[in-house]
Amino acid sequence: MIMMTLTSSSSFNSLFLGLSYSAVVGSCNGLVCLTFLPQDVLNFIFWNPSIQKYITLPQPNICCYTDDVRLNFGFGFDSRTNDYKLLIVGVEKGETLIEPYLFSLNENCWKRVTPTSPKYAVEAGISSTFVNGALHWLGYLRGKIGGFSNAILGFDLSSEEFFEISLPESLVWLCPMDLSTMRYGESSIAVLKRDWEDGELLELWVMKEYGVVESWTKVFELHLIDQSGWFPRVLGFRKNGEVLLQVNDGGMASLDLNCQQMEPHGVEVGAELLYVGSYVESLVLLDKAVDVRSVSDANHAIDSSDSDDSGDSDESSEGECEIT
Repeated sequence: MIMMTLTSSSSFNSLFLGLSYSAVVGSCNGLVCLTFLPQDVLNFIFWNPSIQKYITLPQPNICCYTDDVRLNFGFGFDSRTNDYKLLIVGVEKGETLIEPYLFSLNENCWKRVTPTSPKYAVEAGISSTFVNGALHWLGYLRGKIGGFSNAILGFDLSSEEFFEISLPESLVWLCPMDLSTMRYGESSIAVLKRDWEDGELLELWVMKEYGVVESWTKVFELHLIDQSGWFPRVLGFRKNGEVLLQVNDGGMASLDLNCQQMEPHGVEVGAELLYVGSYVESLVLLDKAVDVRSVSDANHAIDSSDSDDSGDSDESSEGECEIT
């Protein structure tokens, strides 16, 4: 297991001309999922950096940009069917989940998720956390007279059903913008609390035993401001317990929790362009994808009308890969 940092680059942009925005949806078992959003079209790519292969997904029949609907994405692996899946969830202006669509790599198609979505909403554009075969977001309900009620909103990729996980009582009634979910270790989920009114306080709560509400444990609490006076963003956690941070509005550093000292990594990118995720080499897509190094026509790379073997990649495309 290694940590992979993806940043945008000119080499990536040269492959996908005409696309104004790109983002990493997730990374799982050596496969990276990317999204490219020009104006009103959804373009997704599954890319294997190890073998430099990619595929372009068919475009879902979803109206993705309206005043009333926002979108969230989740990417993960269904171990029961040995399948990689991508979930799109629409969030209405009234903060109700609508239009869940699911893509299956095995079937190479999108389908509407039939089970009723829970009543919880999620913040638009927030990345999901894939743990134990399920996608997770911070879900919330807005009270009729103000305030919020928070919970973890999950989606099981095998059963293709939504579920809920209760939070510690101290996190339930907070503003959802002050909370975020992330992976912790190999099979745990964590919630990070940012308290902007108490000297920029960070609290990390970990579910020690997945699915057991009583196992939520606060593992650290600290006040943290980098030398520039900017409040760092937590990107993830390494096996050695170090916290990976985004500092200086675009740099990357490690935090040792024992001595609470930060060490810069020397990576400087835009504030919204830094992505960190666990990565392992694999041969996924070996028999069904396009070789990135053979791509010379950007139009071919984003044309979803091509054969099933067409698509896009991200190691040579979405940018530079730094192993830390």
